Amino acid sequence: MKKRVSIIGVLCAILVLGVGYAAITARYLNITGTATMTADPDNFNVLFEDDADCDNGMSLTLGDEDHPNDPHYATLTVDGLTYAGQSLACDISVKNISKGLKASLDNPIKSVTGDESEYFSIDAAVTDDILNYPETEGADCDDCITNMHISLTASKTPTDTVSANVAIRLKADPLSD
Repeated sequence: MKKRVSIIGVLCAILVLGVGYAAITARYLNITGTATMTADPDNFNVLFEDDADCDNGMSLTLGDEDHPNDPHYATLTVDGLTYAGQSLACDISVKNISKGLKASLDNPIKSVTGDESEYFSIDAAVTDDILNYPETEGADCDDCITNMHISLTASKTPTDTVSANVAIRLKADPLSD
């Protein structure tokens, strides 16, 4: 009897093991491939806002002769200086409206050129050198805007009308998060 129970137990064990191996098991489905992104220059956009706040005798308008109304350019006009040491100032906002890219602003490069350039000195600086980007296109973003302060000072008192060319170049570099 013991032998019979042992044989039945062994047969049951073999049967269970055999059925276990014949059971349906999980199947894995796999997907592989490549993801590619291409840089789009239109994703990076830093511009001047149309909000210049200037002293009397100084104005700043968007655009220039070659790029009318283009917010990437501005025209500075100064006609209120009359004596050495006199300064006029203007503030304008610089805004990053890029898609997913911060902007790193360099110190503005300033120049006064022309035959009578010694009569003028110019200074310009930005308040913040890193600008965030809006979370969604067109959204307000306080840390996406900074102020650029421009001042023009008369270095000498003229005896006749004098003029010179002034230029400010602000470089913005894109930064990924």
